[in-house]
Amino acid sequence: MSIHNKNKHHQVLDTDDKNGCVDKADLVWLKKAIEIRKGLDFDHNGLDKSDYYKLMQMAAVWSNSDINGDNKVNGLDRIILRELLNNLMGYDLNGDGVTNGADADEARNRFACDTNGDGVVTINDCMAYIKQLIYGIAEDLNGDGKSDINDLSYICDTLANVSKYDFDHDGAFTHADINKMIRDFEMLEAADVNGDGNVNHGDLESLTELLVNWQTYDLDKNGVLDQNDGQLFLIEFARTNAGDLNNDENVDELDVTYFYNVLYVLIISQQNKNEIVESNEPPVTYELTDSDEPVATDELSDTDEPADTYEVTDTDESASNNADTDTDGHVSAQDANELMERLAVQEQMQKDSQNGQFDPRQIHKEVREQSAQK
Repeated sequence: MSIHNKNKHHQVLDTDDKNGCVDKADLVWLKKAIEIRKGLDFDHNGLDKSDYYKLMQMAAVWSNSDINGDNKVNGLDRIILRELLNNLMGYDLNGDGVTNGADADEARNRFACDTNGDGVVTINDCMAYIKQLIYGIAEDLNGDGKSDINDLSYICDTLANVSKYDFDHDGAFTHADINKMIRDFEMLEAADVNGDGNVNHGDLESLTELLVNWQTYDLDKNGVLDQNDGQLFLIEFARTNAGDLNNDENVDELDVTYFYNVLYVLIISQQNKNEIVESNEPPVTYELTDSDEPVATDELSDTDEPADTYEVTDTDESASNNADTDTDGHVSAQDANELMERLAVQEQMQKDSQNGQFDPRQIHKEVREQSAQK
């Protein structure tokens, strides 16, 4: 079932293969284009450049989300990030509100209080330091340039606040706590998921959104979000633009209605042509008598065949605009031969009309006006 049509006002319906034929495949393509556009409308607020920016933002989040370095982005990265954030303020040892290398230096300096070298800071380190002072081999622990009783106080202060440095919560300040802090700091450097220069709960929110919706953004379905998905977005966006039949900058159900409307007008036009071409009634001509009164006479042409063209006159302009699909100024057998097997489509048009989905007379008028303007 198809309509071959050369009229420029109806060629817009030939959305599928641009073969000059309006058929079911074009309608199927249009409906598929609508579904594709819905899949690209990530914010459900109309497809526009903001959806492309959202896709690229999610691709950037993906590239920053492999926090544990296992070449995967999954729930484990979220668990690690959440733990890092929970520990973040605990690593602010100098109390300046920021967790950075200065805090790591503070932890290392405190662990220097392990003066007996057994790998854990205890009261025994105080006794060891006293001996070192006596023998003159004590180190400057508090950084004031001297080895004296103040350094011993520094050890005691560390012991009094050992829970502050017990990062693995095993009840003691050991070398394992220093190692944990270093590992967490390395992960923190990779945990700026949203790329704003800070590691905070905004990164956790971005990673959570990614894990929930990443398949929506994975347009090429290869399990990764990257520039290829952005390229595919632009390709599909451009390709489906042909479905904007009513020129409202959207491809949606309104374009399907428009497709039906224009196709309905086309079918009605084809029906009008058939009535003209297939009629066996001879044309009515007029002869003037001596009294100058017009008298109608029926005459056939020399071949006794009905005329196969309908000449355009001023009074026939409206009918011609509907029926002259090849725009050659005549409604002829050539136009009629382009008529498709239209029964199924016509039935759908009638149902739509009965349901009040469109007014064929109004769309008919709009098509004629567009034709007159062009």
